[in-house]
Amino acid sequence: MKGVCALFVLYNPEVSTIRENIKAALQASDAVCVVDNSPQRLGEDVLADIAGSHYYFCGGNVGVAKAYNYGLEYAGRAGCDWLLTMDQDSVFPSDFCAEARRYVSATDCSGIGILAPNTQMFSGLEVETGREVRDEEYVISSGSLTNVGACTSVGGFRDELFIDGVDIEICWRLRLNGFKVRTLRWVVMRHSLGNESREVSLFGRHLLSVTNESALRYYYIFRNYMWLVDAYRATLPAESRRLRASLRNMLVKMLFFEQDKVRKLRYIREGVGDYRSGRFGKYVAR
Repeated sequence: MKGVCALFVLYNPEVSTIRENIKAALQASDAVCVVDNSPQRLGEDVLADIAGSHYYFCGGNVGVAKAYNYGLEYAGRAGCDWLLTMDQDSVFPSDFCAEARRYVSATDCSGIGILAPNTQMFSGLEVETGREVRDEEYVISSGSLTNVGACTSVGGFRDELFIDGVDIEICWRLRLNGFKVRTLRWVVMRHSLGNESREVSLFGRHLLSVTNESALRYYYIFRNYMWLVDAYRATLPAESRRLRASLRNMLVKMLFFEQDKVRKLRYIREGVGDYRSGRFGKYVAR
């Protein structure tokens, strides 16, 4: 592996958490890039504490896709072949970086677009592990290593999606261009959803997981996922059907198990309307 650039995309982060994550990344990576989408830049004391990383303040929220594209460009300038994309709340996967380096050094990875750990989304659920490497339909961006050359060759991340579905779309586009999306099943990374997610049990057994997204996130999810279903229906029909089914399941769980249903339904309706009208980018309040 020629080099790994760790990218952190921030939005009003918990300062102590991001300090620890960036310090860990500085030890395990060849370069560290911090893209700050927050309304206010980090304080000078924090910047001094993460000296050695490249910090870029966007002056406001430009979306995760644009931040990822900035990270791709910076990784290329830093001479890195791989970009590790990190959410601010996820624990930096030092063990995955080490395992990925060993795997890449022993494998021809020219055909791999994204290499990811085995992600644990809910702390109470066991994840399937093993010593195999598995090809996937898609993986979440947080904790994933993106092949800089492969991603650049297919056009990078889609800025217009802003957030939600960005990771699914790039995985699908890479696969359609002949690249693999793979997970190292023996490396487990705990991922924080950053909201009041919870599990629903029946007689002590896990029944389902409720993510309890904000109304605004539901806007982006329904707008972007419906676009993905439409855009990839012909080329990835099975994946598109599964994504449409996940939207139905999400809607049912929201109606039965979440609060603030009326407001969330209003935002979902706006998201569907904007998808049909071709309005993308950052949400504009009506």
